[in-house]
Amino acid sequence: MLRRSEIELKTSGEVDAMREAGRIVGRCLDAVRAAAAPGVSLEELDDVAHDVMREAGAVPAFLDYHPHFAPSPFPGVICASVNDAVVHAIPGPHRLTTRSSTPSPGPTGSRRATC
Repeated sequence: MLRRSEIELKTSGEVDAMREAGRIVGRCLDAVRAAAAPGVSLEELDDVAHDVMREAGAVPAFLDYHPHFAPSPFPGVICASVNDAVVHAIPGPHRLTTRSSTPSPGPTGSRRATC
């Protein structure tokens, strides 16, 4: 069991996998940013992120994530919020407007990539 005071050293293979996951997440974020425009829905941005991850052979970390306290698994690839929303949410039919900020991404992961 890993104690909080210990640092877990990664093998060179693990570091390489993390580096590649970061590259995939970077491509994902670039694609979502490029697709974000007035009239585009958060669901459509979720599809963009999923396409990039699928093409890279990555597994989206949020998709089907089901913590014990949740009533159902998370159905999206991205967690998205617009403007001053307090929490990230399931990508839905909300469409961006000229006043919308682009959705903010969730945290990054390893080969189970997040976008």
